[in-house]
Amino acid sequence: MSQAFERDGVTLYCGDCLDILPELEEGSVDAVVTDPPYGIREKMGVLRTRAGYGDGRATGVRTLQFPWDGDGVQSVVCKGLGLAFGLCSKDAACSIWTGFDSANAYAEVARKAGFRVKPMAWVKKCPPPAGCGNHWPSAFELGFYATRGKAWFGDDDVRRRNVWTYDSYRHGQPGKVDHPTQKPLRMIAHHVRAWVPPHGLCLDPFMGSGTTGVACVQMGRRFIGVEREAKYVDIAVRRIEAAMDETPLFSLSEQE
Repeated sequence: MSQAFERDGVTLYCGDCLDILPELEEGSVDAVVTDPPYGIREKMGVLRTRAGYGDGRATGVRTLQFPWDGDGVQSVVCKGLGLAFGLCSKDAACSIWTGFDSANAYAEVARKAGFRVKPMAWVKKCPPPAGCGNHWPSAFELGFYATRGKAWFGDDDVRRRNVWTYDSYRHGQPGKVDHPTQKPLRMIAHHVRAWVPPHGLCLDPFMGSGTTGVACVQMGRRFIGVEREAKYVDIAVRRIEAAMDETPLFSLSEQE
């Protein structure tokens, strides 16, 4: 295993989760909170974006196709999720973001591991503009959460629901890092607080730029993250180290 970082209850690995997860302790994980490759089948490439709806002026580009969404990625993610669920305690939970093409496949892995699965959605407060020649732009993303046994649930908001409305990160926005599918920190922190008990252990086998790890540090949870791309591991290490040296920046009651 290639351990990239270890400090104060946080351990990060740089490598393939299919190689690293079998070496970790079974039954030690309280929750899996992750945003794996979606396995998007349509190859949309890059689209020009418009200044406004209907004016036709191209003002930028949007990348809608990522190298990790190649053929066979769904099978790889399913194997990784299966290994991750195998590390979970009998009273565990998970929160998994996914895409339309992969939602059922990933959820079925959770069901086979004994989890009860329910859907969830992220609605983007400021969705991206429509591309030239494109139809309705994507203004929401799918996911599911799942529990087994007597899983911890730490959200006592009487108005809680399975739909979250948060802004997506855009270029130049505070908190934006060099990762194309970065999730809102407040939303991920909400999930960490809900599914990981105080001082519990959270696993993200597809860590990306480390948003789940930052949320765990700010929520006082332990964290294991695995990411195969070294450039994203470097970003995650910097973000998590900064979070360890700072006071939490927000209240979970805030909405963007």
